[in-house]
Amino acid sequence: MVLALFFGGIIHAWWQPLTIEAYLVGWLILPQMPIDQAIDAICADFGTRLLAEPRARLGHIQALIHELAPRFFCHRPY
Repeated sequence: MVLALFFGGIIHAWWQPLTIEAYLVGWLILPQMPIDQAIDAICADFGTRLLAEPRARLGHIQALIHELAPRFFCHRPY
């Protein structure tokens, strides 16, 4: 929303701190999910719309996250 206001010419100053604040508020308000579940949701939403090569790269990233997430996050939300 902040970026839309900036590109729409409505706000000029302080757009960067406002953008960061908007992301932080969204991060705090929205329910968090473990990163491996988040990548699964992304792959389910966008994977079918991608061409073969980007879909394969996304699948590789998904596999890496599933491999590494237990080591770093212990399957707990942020």
